[in-house]
Amino acid sequence: MADFAQKRILKLCNGFWYLLILLGVGLIAAVFFRWKLYANNWVALVVYLSTPFFLIAMAVCIVKLVAPLHRVNITLLAFSVVFSAFLIEVYLDLYGHIDLRAKEASANGIHVDPRWQKTEVLEDLRKEGRQAYPTIHPSFLLRDLEANRRHSTLSVNGREFLPLGGISGVTTVYNRESGQWVIYKSDEYGFRNPPGVWKSEGIDLAIIGDSFGHGAGLMDGEDIASLLRANFPTTVNLANGGNGPLLELATLREYCRKLKSKFVVYLYYEGNDLIGLNFEKNSPLLMSYLEDDSWSQNLYEKQKEIDSTLIDFSEREFRNYRLARLGQIFRLSNFRARIGLDLAGRQKENKKNILTSDLALFESILKQMNGEVRGWGGTFVVAYLPAWERYKNPDAYHAYRKDVLEILKKNEIPTVDLHLIFNNQKDVFSLFHFGSDGHYNATGAKFVAEEVKKKLKSL
Repeated sequence: MADFAQKRILKLCNGFWYLLILLGVGLIAAVFFRWKLYANNWVALVVYLSTPFFLIAMAVCIVKLVAPLHRVNITLLAFSVVFSAFLIEVYLDLYGHIDLRAKEASANGIHVDPRWQKTEVLEDLRKEGRQAYPTIHPSFLLRDLEANRRHSTLSVNGREFLPLGGISGVTTVYNRESGQWVIYKSDEYGFRNPPGVWKSEGIDLAIIGDSFGHGAGLMDGEDIASLLRANFPTTVNLANGGNGPLLELATLREYCRKLKSKFVVYLYYEGNDLIGLNFEKNSPLLMSYLEDDSWSQNLYEKQKEIDSTLIDFSEREFRNYRLARLGQIFRLSNFRARIGLDLAGRQKENKKNILTSDLALFESILKQMNGEVRGWGGTFVVAYLPAWERYKNPDAYHAYRKDVLEILKKNEIPTVDLHLIFNNQKDVFSLFHFGSDGHYNATGAKFVAEEVKKKLKSL
């Protein structure tokens, strides 16, 4: 009986290693199946190929060379490590989202919405009978389909298609950085504006930018665009979270060219705009806006197509959310990110990846923007928005501030340098949500709006 039990245990142990071998083979097959993604990224290729080969070699050696008793002990140890890793991953997936800012807010008596998943908010809104959808950022639609080439996941009539706004006329759920979910009604082109602003005769101001312009963490009336409307009533906000310089050029071409506003203000964020350009420049579609000043997707006339395409995309993502979440758990996504093994994520966030050539590309984009706005008799202005990191680690932080300001000065582009204003505050961190890394709070947004207003009035 004891021999039978020992044999069963040994079979289970062998089964564990055979399963590991199959997993290794599957990982190698996945790398070759997605070969185009790694064709020019040898670091990722070596890591993603050497790891499964090591697992296979280790498993074969343990099954073939290690004595049964030692094999059982090694298997128990290995199983414990694997089980613990997945246990940590499940914990991070369920509770790793806990925001220290939200905890601090709760400790200070500030109510925090307990719903941390956007899907929960959408489900609740839909139960109320509201047509609710998440914000859809153009940068999220760009995917790596081959090495150094990014394409939109959407297409119309077989052609690549990249919307720059969201779904029009729907309840839109953004983020919860302030402790409360930012929810707004999108305008007729899917942007964050009050109804009817597009129909105004003579647009005073158009805003382009990323999440700072979009109003992340800020309720209607608190965001920069809303504050500027007090002095410039016909202000159209075209900012969208995650936008970089090329997406902003595309937005200017597709919408500002139609509006021909008196002013166009580009809210340049030093924290990641150049990193965004490093990502965007690998999109042939976006580069077309820079290389051909007559090129356009004609998005202004295609809102019905944009709506139907984005609704289909959102519903598909919504249905596949739980399956995608299980896939992330299987890949140990959260765990790998915490211990620094997420190569793709680190590459996207690594500021050292910004090349000198990106600054030259950035200057070309600014020239294009400035020339277009001047072409219809408007004035192009850049507001330089400082990052939280600049004040937390002033000696270590470097985001090409000097280079960017020199480019703006050389091209005679009116500039509002918010760093000069922020740096004079007694407590600069009080301008950010809960004093933490992220976006400006209502006070910070008010500072930006006031300085931009002064500059526009002086012009």
